[in-house]
Amino acid sequence: MYYTLLLPRKIVFMRSKNQNIWLILLLFVSTSMSAQMVFTKDSVPIMEISDLMQECVGNEDILDLQQRLGITFDVDSFCYCVITSMFSNVHSSVFESVTHLQDKEEMVLEILIQQPDAMKSLIACVETNVAYSEEFEIQPGESSSVTMAIAKYACVEEIIGDDDLSQFTREEAENYCECALTKLMDRGYKLSEIETLTEEDSELFVEIVMPCVMTHLIGEVDESVSSNVYDPLDIQGEEVDFIEVPLKEELNNTYKVKVRIADNAHYFLFDTGASDMIIHRELEARLRKAGIINDSLFIGTCTYTLANNETVEADTYLIDGIEVGGYTINNVYIDVFDNATLIMGLGFLEKFSDWQLKQKDMVLMLWR
Repeated sequence: MYYTLLLPRKIVFMRSKNQNIWLILLLFVSTSMSAQMVFTKDSVPIMEISDLMQECVGNEDILDLQQRLGITFDVDSFCYCVITSMFSNVHSSVFESVTHLQDKEEMVLEILIQQPDAMKSLIACVETNVAYSEEFEIQPGESSSVTMAIAKYACVEEIIGDDDLSQFTREEAENYCECALTKLMDRGYKLSEIETLTEEDSELFVEIVMPCVMTHLIGEVDESVSSNVYDPLDIQGEEVDFIEVPLKEELNNTYKVKVRIADNAHYFLFDTGASDMIIHRELEARLRKAGIINDSLFIGTCTYTLANNETVEADTYLIDGIEVGGYTINNVYIDVFDNATLIMGLGFLEKFSDWQLKQKDMVLMLWR
């Protein structure tokens, strides 16, 4: 049975080992790219490794990074890795294509976009040589466009390379990563916070991960299907400003709410993590016999990604006569699919001007 739509726990846009790989940018863009010699991927000499090593190792930004951000790394190994590994994965034609650019950051960004192997090498150099202390912190807006490009690449590869997340396309992964990283970097963060990304009650999970997952990774309704909206004319029954609907406590701190449709009572799982009101095929058949559902009320189809990563297609109907407490609600969109659990999600609550869960009293308050 499908109880709710859940975030796959492995959706994490940066693992701790490669978080904040943007620091390489400060080393890379501060080095000259025209006067020294290294070999490109196609064996074209463009820089002298010894000169570039000297410039990288002696870079004043390294000390600043360690003092200001709380990181440590083997400078010699780090610089040598970047120079020999990353540069050697860039084709000479790519270097030539960016020579007209005046801004070094723009130049680096273009190279990394054109040459994914260079991006992989850069990330590998950071993973191998960089360590982060508990004091590590990124201030809001401190990251650059190159930072975003590198982190987004690592994020997408993390998702695409995970067999448990194989249902997501590269485009979906890219959209999710851009969403999550933009929110994260605009906000700023500490190393200790990054470690809470998969904790469902953490600030980063609720404010950054979940909104981006719901927007870009959880199955969305087709354009032909609509969502519930508040209309006071759709609410009939008791002439009171609000009602209190009793909840029945279930296992694992879940609750069920009594709903009457076609004079029959059913208990729906009250789930704020679900986006819609959901019924199974058996109830659909009974509602068809009662005249509540018919083909003229069919709106379209939508797709759900379930907690077990299975994708299912649901039929959407617009129906009347859903009774909750002393109210009868009309023009409610419901989704139907095989083996579904009866769920009252946030979509149904959108039919009210406001709602509140009083968990201690086990009461759902609904405002007309």
